[in-house]
Amino acid sequence: MDNMKKVIMYEKIYKDIIKSIESGIYKEEDLLPSEKELAEQYGVSRITTNKAMNLLAKQGIVDRVQGKGSFVSRNAVKITKTTEVEPPIENRAVSEMKMIGVVVDNFDVDWGSDLVKGIERECRRQNYGMFFRCTYGSAEEENEGIQTALANGAKGLILMSVQGEKYNDTILKLALNKFPVVLVERDMKGIGIPCVKTDNYAAAKELTEILIRRGHRKICFVTHPAQTTPTIEDRLNAFRDCIMEHPDCQGTMELLKGYNTTPEEAIREYMDYDLSEVKTIIQKEINCTAFFTVEYKMGVLFKRACEELGLKREICTFDGLIGIYDGDQFLHVKQEEYQIGIEAVRTLRKILEGNATELVINIPYKVVM
Repeated sequence: MDNMKKVIMYEKIYKDIIKSIESGIYKEEDLLPSEKELAEQYGVSRITTNKAMNLLAKQGIVDRVQGKGSFVSRNAVKITKTTEVEPPIENRAVSEMKMIGVVVDNFDVDWGSDLVKGIERECRRQNYGMFFRCTYGSAEEENEGIQTALANGAKGLILMSVQGEKYNDTILKLALNKFPVVLVERDMKGIGIPCVKTDNYAAAKELTEILIRRGHRKICFVTHPAQTTPTIEDRLNAFRDCIMEHPDCQGTMELLKGYNTTPEEAIREYMDYDLSEVKTIIQKEINCTAFFTVEYKMGVLFKRACEELGLKREICTFDGLIGIYDGDQFLHVKQEEYQIGIEAVRTLRKILEGNATELVINIPYKVVM
């Protein structure tokens, strides 16, 4: 009974703080009561208040600063409009649990780990069991992962499909049979499967505009062998369109053929990467003052190669983390992976319950200068 009370009280504290933010009692960047103060106010232990504050922090509603306290985040009001507290798992029967399959082609520190966290977190809220498979870019592994999930009773699928020139026949058959599927980040245009993603066109165009405003007049867009995927196509089309809107600017495109988009040991892959091809591209495009790389790790490679060549060039890219890969940080688009994962599970739930959903659900992104 005591444990049940703690679960209920942590929800109450969580909801009360959200209501106070939405009503304006707490404004952006305001300092919130400490865990000790909340524990005294609600008559609970600090374990309970800590659980409530940790959940608020994980959802980006609260920023926790060690030694200073918890503050209302700048995006708190926007986040609370789409955030809901589901009944905790402790109150639900295990027999009610549905199994869903989650198949992704890769995840790493710079992209994908927060996506998986968001999916896992929301599955727990919704009382879904989760079968997970990482395919590392293999279409065969993707098919096997899907079939294994279905064989284990998955009622629906969340997929980040393998990058390639053709759509996976297995996924096409699932769509034809109206099996519940939600895609993340990589949509399959013309197929009719809902996709939760970043607006890659808008984001890439904004990045290119910033480079131009910074005075760059010749910019090189660098992609990898999986350039035909909708995500990369959107980024490239946005780059081209933006360049075309500025007659005094020139854009070029290069393909880094030796780049592996889904290595199993990502950090070792990029720490030991042979920069010969990268340096060849830089020297070929010697008049370019900026390089727009489609992935963060590619940006790291170009920065490293420019330094070895003694050249100063600006790099912009998608995603990125301070302290990873020598702490390299660039102008970049930060995708809200965690929220993409949460929304993917919520969208799948709508489909499972027979409700209509949009085909494209764009999650807002941030541009980090």
